Amino acid sequence: MKRKRRSPLPDITTEDIFIAGQKVSPGRYRLVGSQRDILLDREDTLPASLDGRVAEYILQPETWADLRDSTTDERSRV
Repeated sequence: MKRKRRSPLPDITTEDIFIAGQKVSPGRYRLVGSQRDILLDREDTLPASLDGRVAEYILQPETWADLRDSTTDERSRV
């Protein structure tokens, strides 16, 4: 059985961390060690940090505002 490596962040495994340039599914991603959020509305690649460090992101859970906005978008298409 393969063991999961643990990241320095609590309750996050390395499988939960995405790096810049990686293609990911839609969602809100937070740059580790920062308050910078990236919102992707379709499958796309995560951007570089542009400060010389490897940018690592974690997927943020959806907020009530995200859910409300997606419901509003669906209604406007009808």
